[in-house]
Amino acid sequence: MTAKGPIDSRYVIVGVAKQARQVDLLALTYSSRAIIGSGGYRPKDVQIVLDIMQHNNDLIEKMVTHEFAWEDLEKGIQTAADPQHALNVQIVYQD
Repeated sequence: MTAKGPIDSRYVIVGVAKQARQVDLLALTYSSRAIIGSGGYRPKDVQIVLDIMQHNNDLIEKMVTHEFAWEDLEKGIQTAADPQHALNVQIVYQD
């Protein structure tokens, strides 16, 4: 990743890539830019996603690449840990 954009800008990483990214730290430093991750969710974010899921369920189904029952949680986690073969793993939990 090269540091492009205005001085004092921030890049927000909102997803996990399948491979590591290279970062030009010198350019990043000299241009006073920052890279931050976005791993937390706020209540408003969750509500937006729920609204999207409610109205576009067919799109959500296309995003899930693997689905595992709760009983196969360990296998699901192992699959999710291999981004070369799994993009979005879903664990189905039923009472």
